[in-house]
Amino acid sequence: MSTKMQYMSSGLKVSKTVIACMTHGDKNWQPWVLNQEEAFPILKSAYDSRSNTFDVADTYFNRQSEEVLSAFLEEGTDDAAGQRRNDDVHDAADASSARPGTYSEALQIHRLDREVSMEGTMRAINDILIVGRLNILAEEFQMMQNIAEKHNWHKFISIQGFYNPLNREHEREMNAYCKAIWIALSMREKSDIFLKLLFRYKQLEADEETVGRMEELACKKGLSMASVAIAWVMSKGGMVPICGLYIKQQVDDSVKSLSILLTNRECRYLE
Repeated sequence: MSTKMQYMSSGLKVSKTVIACMTHGDKNWQPWVLNQEEAFPILKSAYDSRSNTFDVADTYFNRQSEEVLSAFLEEGTDDAAGQRRNDDVHDAADASSARPGTYSEALQIHRLDREVSMEGTMRAINDILIVGRLNILAEEFQMMQNIAEKHNWHKFISIQGFYNPLNREHEREMNAYCKAIWIALSMREKSDIFLKLLFRYKQLEADEETVGRMEELACKKGLSMASVAIAWVMSKGGMVPICGLYIKQQVDDSVKSLSILLTNRECRYLE
């Protein structure tokens, strides 16, 4: 079974699951953060399982997450791919690429700076070949793609967003649009620990129903709920789940998801 997938039209190959490095850094920031000694076994377990694409940003714990990943990569990995997200375009791209001690195969900007024109942003992106976007509306994304096409600049090849059985807002427009024009989709969990601190979050009755069905299906298959949830995302096609991993069991769950094939009926039941 292949553990690689093509990043849509770019030709870039990434692992079928991406390892989120947002939880790596210094416990002085938050007690749930994994320090280097704690993060290394998780990173190695994932890497040895052929999950060798890592998602990291210079905004995570004052760049300490990048430093932990850098130290791990320097221990002898030879085919790791990186997705790095940056807020300031030129300076941050140079600094971020220098810190991890390797080159970035997909360098993404993290938020749309509304004090800078879209044309100015796309001009800077074209200069340094940043290729991804996170957290903008579908119409804004399309506007920025149109600006790039008008000037014959490089367009975005990927977008990162929130998508799982409990968070399906992207189905309305973004997912369909990106698939139609072959833009890669990498999806993360909106209800993890760090993001709960950034966004208002509450459990809805509909969520409880979905969780109940997920548990039922997982028990029926003898799998963890996490494995089934990741498999559900991958069943949508052209999507790369970004997995936040704290313990080895979660690494194992993400690996098992690669061999799970949900039927259309099972997918509809979860939805």
